[in-house]
Amino acid sequence: MEKLLLVDFSWLLYRFHHVKMELGIKKEDGSYVSTKQVYLFCSLVETVLRNKIANRVIFCQDPDVGEGSVDQRSEILSTYKEGRVHDPEVSKLVPDIKALLHCVKDVSFAGAPSFEADDIMAQILFNHKSLTKDGEVTIFSGDNDLLQLMPYGAKISRKFDNGNEEGK
Repeated sequence: MEKLLLVDFSWLLYRFHHVKMELGIKKEDGSYVSTKQVYLFCSLVETVLRNKIANRVIFCQDPDVGEGSVDQRSEILSTYKEGRVHDPEVSKLVPDIKALLHCVKDVSFAGAPSFEADDIMAQILFNHKSLTKDGEVTIFSGDNDLLQLMPYGAKISRKFDNGNEEGK
């Protein structure tokens, strides 16, 4: 049975950014580069695949991760993302995280200009369900909007504990 895990990349990126952990390297010029988020992303993927929580992982990305672009909701309501802070330090890590995870079998990224991660996850869920009747889809996100996908067969998880997902 196909077990698919859809991960809200932006949500997880900022969640990992706020983890109280110092992990990084000191460059030759004396500057410090944090590797915390890269480590945590790789650790998550390793846990998911090793414990067979899923046999495929797709990181779904908002259009503004690394680019600062505008999505459809912001075009309709200019204050839509007003409370969200774009941290350039976090955005700088995106290419490294993606490059490393692209090397892992059964891990991929999905995104489209003007569409947020939750839109991408919903489309993948509906496509997956129409192609495989017995496939399982788990969504890993803190976005409450995604709870509306539960009647369509999605499981929603907000954390993984000792290799076991905990969700709704």
